[in-house]
Amino acid sequence: MRLQTSLLPLLLLFGACSDPAATESQGLSSKLVPAEDDGTWPERWIPVASYAGKAVETRREDYPSGKVRRLHCLAQASADQELVHGPDMRWHESGVPERRTLFEDGVEEGLEEVWFENGQPRRVGKYRRGERDGEWLEYFEDGVLRI
Repeated sequence: MRLQTSLLPLLLLFGACSDPAATESQGLSSKLVPAEDDGTWPERWIPVASYAGKAVETRREDYPSGKVRRLHCLAQASADQELVHGPDMRWHESGVPERRTLFEDGVEEGLEEVWFENGQPRRVGKYRRGERDGEWLEYFEDGVLRI
């Protein structure tokens, strides 16, 4: 139950991408999650073609075991430079989400969520132009909020 609770913001953000109207409002041109959870996520995620008006390429990195380590979007900044632009999602090798961050032009922008390997939230907060913005919540590994 705790894992499902910690994944709720992730599913709300990426799940909205399956609705064309929500997709356009978020700047995404195609959905980033499968239509239904058949137990193969994230392996069957559909790549994003654009984010916030820029063409992007979705890249996947795997662990040596073949499990997904990272899915992220890159935009061409110049002829020889790519920048992270859009969602950047990382997983622990166990398959539990590790980190979800949004980027614009290589700079953190918006919500970032980080999880312990046991699925409990570790840190939640927002970035604005690459700087921490507002209140950040930090948790102990058992899910208790740090004060």
